Amino acid sequence: TDVKVTQIDNTSAKVQWTAPKDTKVSQYVVIINGEQKVVKTNEITLTGLVVDKANMVKVVAVDENGIKSSPEQKVFTLEKVTEKPFPFEDVFKGQWYYEYVDQAYQLGLMTGATETLFKPTVSMNRGMVAIVLHRMEGAEKVAYAPIFPDVYDNQYFTTAVMWAKQTGIITGYNNGTFMPLKEVTREEMATMIQRFAKYKGLDVTSSKDITYFQDYANISTYAKAP
Repeated sequence: TDVKVTQIDNTSAKVQWTAPKDTKVSQYVVIINGEQKVVKTNEITLTGLVVDKANMVKVVAVDENGIKSSPEQKVFTLEKVTEKPFPFEDVFKGQWYYEYVDQAYQLGLMTGATETLFKPTVSMNRGMVAIVLHRMEGAEKVAYAPIFPDVYDNQYFTTAVMWAKQTGIITGYNNGTFMPLKEVTREEMATMIQRFAKYKGLDVTSSKDITYFQDYANISTYAKAP
């Protein structure tokens, strides 16, 4: 089990690990600074950390028979990160979305429409959503393939769309196109996020009744599926 730590900001970090070879893992026991947690996925986000203070994380894989692997550990220290100045002149403190825009910008998930304008009321297109999800996963480089007739090589969304298609987060329309510049709908966004969570190994079992929505009948079948 190889352990990797990625600092997020001055108080949090993401810990990721790989499963032991030839082992069907049922869960992981993660010990952070002496505190034990049990998780099903191969990553965990740590919060409440302190800059320049050593932290120790241990990961033990437990297979379906309850047999534990040898613990893998990692000692790490957060370095002080200076936040980038907030550049957007059209997003102000006190607006409900200010802190979310700031966080997305600081984490490198979103940039602006220009260097100084975020344009918070402009809708995102399907290609943009693919880009954000791709950046959340580290913006892995993916080779181009002519999967969709309307996604060409070297467009700003090309690599993200290739990655999202390979991971099953996006599919496309019945006519074979992706329509990257089409405004994304709420049900499309919800579907992509659900598939991303599933790809990350999270429990996406549906637990809430959505039939109470007055427009439930207008929700596409693909978006209702758990």
